[in-house]
Amino acid sequence: MTLKPKLLLGICGSIAAYKAADLCRRLMEAGFDVYPVLTDGARRFVTPELFESLSHHPIPSDLHAEPLWHTDMGMAFDVCVIAPASANTMARLAAGMADDLLLATLLVSKAPKVIVPAMNTGMWQNPLTQGNLERLVGLDY
Repeated sequence: MTLKPKLLLGICGSIAAYKAADLCRRLMEAGFDVYPVLTDGARRFVTPELFESLSHHPIPSDLHAEPLWHTDMGMAFDVCVIAPASANTMARLAAGMADDLLLATLLVSKAPKVIVPAMNTGMWQNPLTQGNLERLVGLDY
């Protein structure tokens, strides 16, 4: 039996969080073993139970609930996808912050990262957001 590549699916607070459920399903159909992680903002739009039922993996509640999850799993991922990626999460990641489970896991992981921004057009066009994006791209993030 071949092992499926492990994929972190980071879901941030955005109305687009609803679309992450379909993305999770499609990634699994494409052959990935998907591990969803929801930010506090994402939990305002979607429930962990939805992603537990889709992925068949428990959804850690936060950084301190499972103290070693971010390090153990962070090193195990083959790819990390943040979809939707909010302006807030992009800014905090660009600053190297690790104050939630998603960010701490991303900082530990050496896996390639795919960021799928989703935000209001004004937020997207803001020079600060564009600067954060440039910083992340410059880091091969």
